[in-house]
Amino acid sequence: MAPSRSTQVVEVILDTCPTHCSKREQTEFQTSILHLIMDHLLAADVLLGEQAAVNLHGSSASFSHIIAHVFFFTNLVVDKLWHGSYNKEAKGIFEFIKELLAQGKRRSSSLSLDALFSCLNRTILFELSRKTNTLVRRTALLDALRRLTDNRILVFGPGNCDLEFIGCLTHCLLELTSHRHQVFCDEGGNTQWHVEHMIDDLTDSTEDESTQLLYLSATRVWQDLYVHKKPVIEEALKVSLNLATESNPSPKISTPDLDNLRERLSEPAAKIWNVFYENQKKASVRDVERFHVQVQSRLERVGTGVLRLATGKKVVKDLPAMKQTSVDVDSYRKWLCTHTSIVRDLVDYHMAIYELDNHHMHDFIHETWLRTERQLLRERGIWGPPRGSSLDKYQLDMTEGPLRMRIKMEKNDEFYQNYPYRAKADLRPTKYKSPVSRDSEQFHKTRRLESLIEDEQNQPVALPVSTDTSIDLDQDLSTSENSLLTAPSLLPRTSCIPRSETIDEEELMDADHVSASTDDIGQSEASTSSQSESNLEESVKTSLDNHQTLTRLLDEGEKIGPMFRCARVQGLESFEGILLLGRERYYILDGFTLLETNQIQDIDSIAEEYRDPIIPRVPHYTSSTNSSAATSSNSPTKKLCLKFYYDDIREVLKRRYLLQPIALELFNSDGRNVLLAFPPKNRNKVLTKLMSVAPSLTNHSLHSVAGQKQSTKMEQGSGLISSLISERSVTSRWERGEISNFQYLMHLNTLAGRSYNDLMQYPVFPWILSDYTSKELQLDKPETFRDLSKPMGALTPERLAQFQRRYKEWDDPTGETPAYHYGTHYSSAMIVSSYLVRMEPFTQHFLSLQGGHFDLADRMFHTIKEAYDSASKTNMADVKELIPEFFYLPDFLLNTNKFELGEKQSGVKLNHIGLPPWAKGDAREFVRKHREALECDYVSAHLHEWIDLIFGYKQQGKPAVEANNVFHYLFYEGNVDIYSIDDPLKRNAIIGFINNFGQIPKQLFKRPHPQKKVKKLDPASSAPSPATQSVSHYSVSSDRFFFSNPECLKPCMSPLKELQESVGQITQTEKLTVLAVEQHKILLPPLYSKYLAWGFLDHSLRICNYDSEKALIVFENLESGEILCACCPNTRTIITAGSSTVVNVWKLSDSRGKAVAKLRQPLYGHTAPVLCMAVSSAFNILVSGSVDQTCIIWDLSRLRYVTQLANHKAPVAAIAVNNLTGAIASCASSWLYLWSVNGELLASVDTASTGIGSLQINCVCMSEANEWDTDNVIITGSSDGVTRMWSVELIKQSKSPFVNRSKLASRANEQTKSLDHPELASLDSTNPMTSVSSASEEFVDLSSDALLRSQSSSTQSVTSSLSAGRPVPTARRTLSVQSEDSSTEEGRVQPVPAKRRTVSECNWKRQLIFRSKLTMHTAYERKDNKEPAAVTAVACSRDHRSVFVGDAKGRVFSWSMAEGSGPADHWIKDEEQDSCTQCDSKFTTTNRRHHCRNCGQLFCAKCSKHEIEVPQRKYYKPVRVCLVCYKTLKSHT
Repeated sequence: MAPSRSTQVVEVILDTCPTHCSKREQTEFQTSILHLIMDHLLAADVLLGEQAAVNLHGSSASFSHIIAHVFFFTNLVVDKLWHGSYNKEAKGIFEFIKELLAQGKRRSSSLSLDALFSCLNRTILFELSRKTNTLVRRTALLDALRRLTDNRILVFGPGNCDLEFIGCLTHCLLELTSHRHQVFCDEGGNTQWHVEHMIDDLTDSTEDESTQLLYLSATRVWQDLYVHKKPVIEEALKVSLNLATESNPSPKISTPDLDNLRERLSEPAAKIWNVFYENQKKASVRDVERFHVQVQSRLERVGTGVLRLATGKKVVKDLPAMKQTSVDVDSYRKWLCTHTSIVRDLVDYHMAIYELDNHHMHDFIHETWLRTERQLLRERGIWGPPRGSSLDKYQLDMTEGPLRMRIKMEKNDEFYQNYPYRAKADLRPTKYKSPVSRDSEQFHKTRRLESLIEDEQNQPVALPVSTDTSIDLDQDLSTSENSLLTAPSLLPRTSCIPRSETIDEEELMDADHVSASTDDIGQSEASTSSQSESNLEESVKTSLDNHQTLTRLLDEGEKIGPMFRCARVQGLESFEGILLLGRERYYILDGFTLLETNQIQDIDSIAEEYRDPIIPRVPHYTSSTNSSAATSSNSPTKKLCLKFYYDDIREVLKRRYLLQPIALELFNSDGRNVLLAFPPKNRNKVLTKLMSVAPSLTNHSLHSVAGQKQSTKMEQGSGLISSLISERSVTSRWERGEISNFQYLMHLNTLAGRSYNDLMQYPVFPWILSDYTSKELQLDKPETFRDLSKPMGALTPERLAQFQRRYKEWDDPTGETPAYHYGTHYSSAMIVSSYLVRMEPFTQHFLSLQGGHFDLADRMFHTIKEAYDSASKTNMADVKELIPEFFYLPDFLLNTNKFELGEKQSGVKLNHIGLPPWAKGDAREFVRKHREALECDYVSAHLHEWIDLIFGYKQQGKPAVEANNVFHYLFYEGNVDIYSIDDPLKRNAIIGFINNFGQIPKQLFKRPHPQKKVKKLDPASSAPSPATQSVSHYSVSSDRFFFSNPECLKPCMSPLKELQESVGQITQTEKLTVLAVEQHKILLPPLYSKYLAWGFLDHSLRICNYDSEKALIVFENLESGEILCACCPNTRTIITAGSSTVVNVWKLSDSRGKAVAKLRQPLYGHTAPVLCMAVSSAFNILVSGSVDQTCIIWDLSRLRYVTQLANHKAPVAAIAVNNLTGAIASCASSWLYLWSVNGELLASVDTASTGIGSLQINCVCMSEANEWDTDNVIITGSSDGVTRMWSVELIKQSKSPFVNRSKLASRANEQTKSLDHPELASLDSTNPMTSVSSASEEFVDLSSDALLRSQSSSTQSVTSSLSAGRPVPTARRTLSVQSEDSSTEEGRVQPVPAKRRTVSECNWKRQLIFRSKLTMHTAYERKDNKEPAAVTAVACSRDHRSVFVGDAKGRVFSWSMAEGSGPADHWIKDEEQDSCTQCDSKFTTTNRRHHCRNCGQLFCAKCSKHEIEVPQRKYYKPVRVCLVCYKTLKSHT
């Protein structure tokens, strides 16, 4: 089967090595070629035929031809091995032949593999015939013997029947077991042939352990050889190996000792070896002779040429006849120059490739180092500061949370580049002041080098200034000179990266994928010879630069499919780029474009006149004179690279841009979304492709961003059949009260094409209030609200008359512009930017619109009241509505960036937004009450009227005229087509008009919008509070949830579930099934049919079935230490942490049908073991708590550090995240802390201040319903077995010079501890003294006199109660101080006298107030609990009508808002008392037990015959109470 003996291609390649190379270099060259070919043959599965990975076989004939050449190549490789031309280990050749044999056996059983076995045998004999005079060679020989033993089935199998090999192998084994060893190679590895044996004197086995190992290994190989090949040995050596003798005719079956057979086998084996040796010698001679022939032929050719030149004779016998041509000298020189130019261009091309490769490698290393350096030097980094700096600035993170709310902030590293410090001497007198922050000067003074690598420009960065007031700033600055902040530079930084071409990869976790297959990406062809040298070099560099850049941005091994031009819209800017659809991801690359030849080109490399922009260019708004943009013009222009998995695409919606239907908005499951504009008529093509590659696109109304299926009609029939057949729309869901008003408005904005990504089409919300002057917001009065049936321009009759007169008197001579009421819009880029001007990045948008400076102070957004007055009555050019941030984001109301916004003519300096009095000077309180007003029943009953104006039938046509709701015609869709306008001036003017003045939303309704069904107040089912007693039609609060009336929770009398160990997690599924698992286990969402378990001795991680508890998947060796906690945000991600202090994020995937956990990213920051974690899929954040007394917030979308929650007083043991508000609750020892999602401390309390002693909070959870409701609670479970509930309230505090506040707080705590008495075990949780005791000494900042009066009155009431043996109940949370002008009421805190209030300053502080507690079954303080235990898990039901509690004994109990009668939590159990509390009469069958509905004690029928209403317990009908409670309640009423 071998090919003909003519020279093969591979031999020619091996002989192409330059003649001037040394022998070693020639060997290196040939080894590399041979190794490369072997790797290629194995990768292509060359012997598998049609089953190969790469089909190289066109027919059976070609297959046999390829097999012959493969066998020839294998033989050639072994020849090179014996000749010394292959300098790598023979092990590689052995494995190569072994793999070929495996492929051949799989391909066909009829295929002859004798040639491969011959090569395998020669390779084995080569390894066994080497010298053993060094330890390294003995080790290699031991490895060869071990390989023979491991592959004995292959080597000694029936397919290998070479008699010569068996004889030679026997000879080698005999030599290895003796002191003689045949050698073919000298020390240097050069080939030398020896006829006689070379005997080496080896050391004795007792002195050389390796010799003994060789002997044992050779003996083991002989045993295998004897067992498998005994007949072949006898045939090859012509001897008999029968061990039977006359004395022992039946010997035991065993392998004979080789030493015993040495005399019989040595001579025949040596003869076979000598023959084999001579054959190898002849093969070498033939190879040398062939080399000499090749050299001689070359010399002959050279000699013939020299002779021809010397004699002038032409030798034409071997040359074809040449045609005579007449070429003049000029043509000759011309062609010579041309060919020389071609060669020069080729050399330049290769040089350009070389230089560009080095440049890109340098850039890549530089960018990689910068990313690494940022992680090293960030807060809580390895070399970074332990605390953040007070100069750190933040900007809004565009990631959306629940209900499309954007409340997360991210660090703004470019803040001080956009707003640098300017000395007064450098400032030029201008009309407008340049934008600057008051922190810029301090930042300039405390600057340090930007990184560890010295920058040529030495750009300053912030010096970490600790926010801890205990650290002296001056001392910190003085000691920092010798610290890392001023460390000497490691390397000089060069300007290697053009700052205008910086690539910012959105996903840092993919930065390690730097190589990709870009075969499907167009590459520029080489320039022709007619191109000039400069153009050639530029073209080559541009083409290679595009290729290198794309290679780095795409994933490893990525294959690109369809490609589309697009423009990513963000705020006011649009960034042209390309959309690439890969195998599992899609990519959005800024700064590139797609040519007509399907080639990708950098936009900057294309001349302006040759560009075809997707979005027509308009003049920039930014002035280059006094603008921050001009200041930062030298800053990097980042080309964003966005990468998203197809599985993460949540929804794709069609959008307009510049009133043209050319855009798509892609919503991802992690909250990030992008708005892409495409060339006309390309949008539907892109949508079709995305729908085909993204099977996970949701079409479920509950999970849709728009709130309904895309195929669902907004306006549905009102008939019964229509309601049964058709899919429910978002309107019908809102009408039935299934979604809130805010959620419905966000859905309508989404359906109408409004987008956060386009400031010209920003979501629009209504003004709902008109009262911005009252101290208390009264939501029960209609005059508090704005008239939602009228547009903003029609709220006042005077201004409406002027708008109507404009409409009636309108006369356009050209006839192009129809009449309109309003020439400005209620939502535009300027309106949105002016609202959010104090928060980045909207500050930059505002400056861009304003020419690079802030507006005059009198025209800036300063107070809520002034903004409403301007939009409703005082300004004819202002009819603006609100934006969603007014209902969920308090940060935009604060000037945390300390911008110098100017001073009004009245002398007022602009800073924070002025809030109404009812907001109590707190931005969070304003947002909460504003949201509460939006959700109140009055707004719910009238919101449909405003929807008719903005999204409904009153938007256009005759109804719009009748409603005084007509705007300029260019605000409406369909009135202009910018692509059909040829005049560039007119087109730019229209685009500028649309950009500046806004766009009308898409009309959703053609008929009047239905009204929401609002329930009237039912006094029989709920009692009105004093604030709502005057409500005549609408109710403000709801008693559906347990946290509205926690005192009405009724416990179950037996456990719902009983586990074997302490309860670790409790969850209620969508089917309302309660599931619970032990500690060190978590349930896996979303089905919760499996759980993740850890804490095993082998440190493994296991996924088990919930019902059978059978381990389904086991992951081993994941963590370097013990796993202490874990969480699972989704089905593809597992997060673990523990004693290693590292938080590891694992990605679950399938590899060949087996689940594999691949480390996606380790998160470094903690310095001690991590004890607990909590994850929020709604906000895509992870919070980890550690023994180092800190929590760290991580961004799960980008897997990076966000901020830390510091200053805990003990190791953090429990964490919970509110999925509606993002609030974070952390527990350390007995302390409970409440933080915002951005790490701001809102409140904290010491839950053990009542003198309980050592207390540990084990678990925590939060209610997540009606996020605007202050009744929402934080539930904690403690080691004392008590489950406590806390609420957040604003408490008035006073700074009075007459009272020592620390002593006052101390007296409050002492007074509280004196009341912690066993007789008060059943004390009502709403007692005001309990509220005082729940607040820590640090945070009790109530008005001094009010607190003293509260203590005095409470002490008297409790003392009188104690005298009767029972406590007296009071109203809930009466500790909260009322406003100063409130009237005196019994049971309420009295106001501070006027003579004392004249010198005190009052403000409001957010505090955690104790609400209630659950003590039955688990609390140690109750004597009637037979088996008390620590609470280890708490949870709320999905409908928020029940609370689940798990304890250390594995029991799960529930407390619920049960209808009708039932035992309350404070009731004494029946079996614990057998006599009446008052008269001591024994309970019998006739003398039954009765609980007092107020105090919970047991009484007989006679002592509990009194009946009265107990409003505190939500008993609004007369119920049984004891005599003492009856008198007390009677006196209060």
